[in-house]
Amino acid sequence: MNSESSIEQFRSVAALSLAELNVQYGEDLMSWLTMFVQDQLIGVELPPINTPESFAEAVKMLANNKRAWSQRLGTLVIDQVDSQSSEERAAADEQLREFSATCPWKFLRQSAANKIE
Repeated sequence: MNSESSIEQFRSVAALSLAELNVQYGEDLMSWLTMFVQDQLIGVELPPINTPESFAEAVKMLANNKRAWSQRLGTLVIDQVDSQSSEERAAADEQLREFSATCPWKFLRQSAANKIE
């Protein structure tokens, strides 16, 4: 599964309303979501999904989680860029290392790791 295209597909699915997600629910999309979570997230398992409503809730939960981690990464990168001294830069790099070690989203982990010098 291509990581970049998977993330784009997830963004497209997550952008749907709850009503649209309920309509989209089916075996193919459910199978894709399961594979996406297994491939793109670390230590995250989907809750049991057996209704259109639980599918829609799971997608929205994942989207909110991704948004929160993305925002955190953005803040850490800004802190790093704004570092005025070598001590501040070292502290910012350490925060990015910690983020990279704990974030469940593989692509965000990689983004954080790429920012550390």
